[in-house]
Amino acid sequence: MKNVSGMDFACNSLIFKNGRKPAMKWFALVLVACLLVLPVRAAMIEGDVYEFDLTPAKDVVVEINTTPQQQIVALNGSYSVSVPAGTYTLTATDHSHGVDSARVSENITVQSEGVYTLDLILFPLFRTSADLENDVNMIDAANAIDTQQTHSSTWLYVGIGAAIIIALIALFIMLRRKRAMEPEKKESDELDDLVSVIKKLGGRTTQKELRKEFPYSEAKVSLMLTELEHKGVVTKIRRGRANVIILK
Repeated sequence: MKNVSGMDFACNSLIFKNGRKPAMKWFALVLVACLLVLPVRAAMIEGDVYEFDLTPAKDVVVEINTTPQQQIVALNGSYSVSVPAGTYTLTATDHSHGVDSARVSENITVQSEGVYTLDLILFPLFRTSADLENDVNMIDAANAIDTQQTHSSTWLYVGIGAAIIIALIALFIMLRRKRAMEPEKKESDELDDLVSVIKKLGGRTTQKELRKEFPYSEAKVSLMLTELEHKGVVTKIRRGRANVIILK
């Protein structure tokens, strides 16, 4: 004897009530209602993800191509996903080093509800020639940037060094000019002092008396008086063995 569920009995009772078939529209409505209330059966796929050395993998991304696609992060290497019946591909990828360092893909067919166990072992990804070429290009670009920065720094240091050298040369020239002007200024001050002494003596004096008031040697005083006479400041007149100095 066939076992009839409560839902099937209800549907059959609605369809064949009093031994008569209802109209087609009632049949269609009852059929849709029966389909909607039927439970949706799903299966569970679970398992563990291992490194190539069979140690549990951590922080692995597990993807399954359901509709829509599901993605799980297996923090401790274990994953679990609910799917309806069908054939699927599970992919586990290791992103722990910032790039895809290991990956594995496995197919599984789910025929009915229940628990399906599928463990995954990650395999290291080998770098292709295109990846290596891309890495070389990135390294070359980084080296080019470093070279450009080095050249910029070199020219900056050259400019600073040139500015320092120019400043030192300018300072040397200024100091040299200052030292060259100091004797002239000193000599001019001495001549002014000598003129002040002559004025103090009444504008007329002998060279001998002038030496008493002016603390320089006879030769220096004589040279200074000659300079003042050349400039037209004083007149030197010979009187016997003495020179009379007259301030103009």
